[in-house]
Amino acid sequence: MHRVFDLIIPLYNKEYTIEKTILTALNQEYKFNKIFVIDDGSTDKSALVVNNLIKKYHHIELIKQKNRGVSFARNLGVQKSSADYIVFLDADDYLSKYYLKQINILVDKFNKKANIFSAKHSFENNDENKAKQKYSYSFSSFPLRSFLFKKNIICSSGLCLNRGIFENFQFRNNIKIGEDIDFFLKIFSKEKLCWINNYLIFINKTAENRSDEFWEIPFFLINKKEMFTLYRSKLKKLILQLFYLKNYYSIHYKIKLFYPKYQNQFKELITEFNFFEKIFLVIVKTKLFEKFYKKKSI
Repeated sequence: MHRVFDLIIPLYNKEYTIEKTILTALNQEYKFNKIFVIDDGSTDKSALVVNNLIKKYHHIELIKQKNRGVSFARNLGVQKSSADYIVFLDADDYLSKYYLKQINILVDKFNKKANIFSAKHSFENNDENKAKQKYSYSFSSFPLRSFLFKKNIICSSGLCLNRGIFENFQFRNNIKIGEDIDFFLKIFSKEKLCWINNYLIFINKTAENRSDEFWEIPFFLINKKEMFTLYRSKLKKLILQLFYLKNYYSIHYKIKLFYPKYQNQFKELITEFNFFEKIFLVIVKTKLFEKFYKKKSI
């Protein structure tokens, strides 16, 4: 069955990476119907690079907007697309040329069970010889549990969604950090997930805008109360609690080691912790945990 997939790329000041990003999308064995590049008020030559590609590839469309953030750009791209399946890709990340072919196979296998589709992501581009490798696929009726223990099965790049999801959910606007996790947590509360157990998405960890100056306490940590209203069963609430505890631990040491100016803001956040969360935080403040985190983080 031939399915229509559109690609949405939010773009802000990525003149040195956007061409390669688009070319990896164009080089797919199974082709995207349209590629929407949403220029979020870039001040460099990003738009010029995209326009030069449009002269050669007419199914690329550049949409310009004032700087309103990545969430607004993604939501606008969804509005412009008419495809039944929508894929997102950041403007400094890359896709294996086998990505969309395998996603189409994944959708064919699981479209009656799931509306969220993905593949594993890696920080190294090792796309060679993937045509000959064996592909395997996994399904989860409880995506948050899978995501808790397997972080590399989903990220904002390479995320493929049935557009029906957007009848109930959107990316939340005006969030600087953590808008993707906030969105994942929301859709995980209602939808099922399947993924390819092969590395078909490549994250550019050293990209220009992945900078410390943009960091702050992620929104999904601050928005915990609202998120808990979406998870109804006791088991799902427990897994959500574990997810938050894991991230409290990570953020606590990230602030301590790298972002001390956010210590007061984090202290305000933990005043709302329940008893279990406070006990957990006391435990992870021990020297043993600190040594472990430093070893893993630096």
